[in-house]
Amino acid sequence: MILTILTPLFFTLWLVSICIFIILVELSNLPIAPENIGNYIGLTIVSGIFFFISGAILSLIRKDKILISDDTYTKFALSFGALFVILLSVSYYFYRSWGLKNYESKRNVVSLKDSPEYKAVEEKPEVQKHGYQPGPTINSVSQSYFVEGSTREELCNSVEKWQENQGLERTLAHINYNLENFYYTIYTDRGWTIGNFTVTANAVITVPQWRSSAGASDGTKSDWRAFKNAVASHEREHQDILVEHANKLVDRYNNLGYYQTEAALKTAIDNTYGAVMTEMDKAQEVFDDKHGESDSYSYLCR
Repeated sequence: MILTILTPLFFTLWLVSICIFIILVELSNLPIAPENIGNYIGLTIVSGIFFFISGAILSLIRKDKILISDDTYTKFALSFGALFVILLSVSYYFYRSWGLKNYESKRNVVSLKDSPEYKAVEEKPEVQKHGYQPGPTINSVSQSYFVEGSTREELCNSVEKWQENQGLERTLAHINYNLENFYYTIYTDRGWTIGNFTVTANAVITVPQWRSSAGASDGTKSDWRAFKNAVASHEREHQDILVEHANKLVDRYNNLGYYQTEAALKTAIDNTYGAVMTEMDKAQEVFDDKHGESDSYSYLCR
């Protein structure tokens, strides 16, 4: 009698749990691991069979005898137990054919969205920006050529000999310099413009070096120091002009406009570079005209 009543009650509770856990709630939110739901349902099917058999047997007991009875309790227990097992089997099939696959599909989608490849595709591309540099790169090297002698005349002759060997005329020292530029072109919503770029100023300054001052008078030594300082200062002024125009080129690239075609942009970049180089060469010539090496030469060779 008791089991006969508990059987439909247990079935009702199971039916409610099926609705809540399988139909109304996503499998990923279950308090039971989705992979174990099949075991849970299978265990319940076994329990249902046990209740069905137990209820059926106990419903046939009449005091000390076991007999086949067609009373209401017997029919109710057998019918409900059979229905219980059938519906549990259907529930298990429903879980295996749809519920678990649906869960796996959703889990795969979540995993895909968390993957770096998905995020890389989903993220918007970085907006191209106009190139900007705070200033040029300066590479400066100093080197020497050696002169010998213990008097002013000997030192001057040694300087003139070096000039002849170098194919130079009236040159006490010299600077080799150039201005390099490297850039990328980019396309933006405003048109073509300059992207990342670099401007590099290279300078190699060559000045005279007295190999040995042994035997020279104090006056000769003093004149040599004045001569060398004047020569070195002159070449540093040339280097300063180089650096000044390297900064000017960076500033003009930083403020370069936008163009309809890449070819027009490259033409503008090349013209900007050419204009700065022309200005620099002119400035170097003007400096030499105003501060020629004759003043430096006069310190030593009178």
